[in-house]
Amino acid sequence: DDILIPSVAYRLLQQDESIGYVRLSRFSAESGEEVADALLDLSEQGATSYILDLRQNGGGLRDAAVDVADQFLDDGPILIQQSRDEGERVFEATNDTLIPDAPVIVLVDNGTASAAEIVAGALRDRQRAQLIGNEPTFGKGSVQSVFDLSDGSSVHVTSARWLTPNGTQLDGEGLELDIAVEVTQDALDNGRDEVLDRAIKELSQE
Repeated sequence: DDILIPSVAYRLLQQDESIGYVRLSRFSAESGEEVADALLDLSEQGATSYILDLRQNGGGLRDAAVDVADQFLDDGPILIQQSRDEGERVFEATNDTLIPDAPVIVLVDNGTASAAEIVAGALRDRQRAQLIGNEPTFGKGSVQSVFDLSDGSSVHVTSARWLTPNGTQLDGEGLELDIAVEVTQDALDNGRDEVLDRAIKELSQE
């Protein structure tokens, strides 16, 4: 049987039960619906602000990233894709957003890449979220076509590049942080998540 492993885990935070926490581990075909279900459930439980955790999310499907970003954005661009064959293609948000106004913070690190950077870049450029982490994102913003060769090797050809709504190139650049958090060895040794703690502090102040 096909066994579908959820890409989303979510909960209200014990430190502040008005904050809904959504962790997205990858971008699968079901991720957009899973994030929508999580946001609706958290909203019904009383969440008024949200943390989207994209740390160590290496990406996945482009269309899934567009669907996830669309949950937070009302109309306007999400992603610009440039290719030689198609030229410039703009992926737009719909007006079906679930939380168009609630404060949002996105957690990122050097393992945040590809489709995860699409979402982070779109929410930051559209002024829907701040990026908080201990290091910039990875910088993987290209589409590759893979051609298998007769000797078992393959050729990977970059066929398109991704840009954020403001025209920032992701590939080789990554996304800089709005708020950088220095993670101490003491926090690592004692299991404290200083990046999450800072995000909670920022949302609690708002």
